[in-house]
Formats: sequence, structure tokens, C-alpha cells
Amino acid sequence: MLQAASEVDSMQKELTQAKVVVEAATQDCNALLEVITVSTADVETKQAVAIAKEEELKVSVSVPHVSLQARRSLSKAFMQGNSDCRLDAACTAALLQCP
Repeated sequence: MLQAASEVDSMQKELTQAKVVVEAATQDCNALLEVITVSTADVETKQAVAIAKEEELKVSVSVPHVSLQARRSLSKAFMQGNSDCRLDAACTAALLQCP
């Protein structure tokens, strides 16, 4: 019986020491989780800004392209002598040169 009590006492001491180690590891893990959470939020914010900027750039790049196509189509219609709208050659050339 004394041996069992001694073993239980020894196990209690080991358990107390192990609890200290586990508590320290838990605090470290919680600190890392906080860093990860903050970093993830930061990355998600930056990603949203980047996506918005990319969409903005797509629009700004496509507008001149569409504008050029529209001017060419308009000029072609004018050059074919469309009865609804006529432009002289100087105006047509100016349309093609506009940015």
C-alpha cells in the first residue's frame, strides 16, 4: 500500500510538471494562431484591393480598344457614303487619329 501511495505521489509530480509544459505550449500555439489570423486578414484585404485594381486596369485598357474599333466602324460607314451621316475626308482622318 505504501508503494502504491509512493507511485501515485510520483505520478502526481510528473503530471504537475507535464501540465506546466502543456500550458506553455498552448500559449505559444494561441499566439501563433493570432499571428496567422491577423496575417490572413491582411492578405485577404490586399488580395481584394489587387483584384479591384486588376478589374480597373482591364476596363481602362479595353476602353481605348473599343473606342478605336468604334471610330474605325464609324469612319468606314462615313466613307461608304452613308446617307444618314456624311463626313469629309479630314474629319474621317481625325476620327482615326484620336486616342
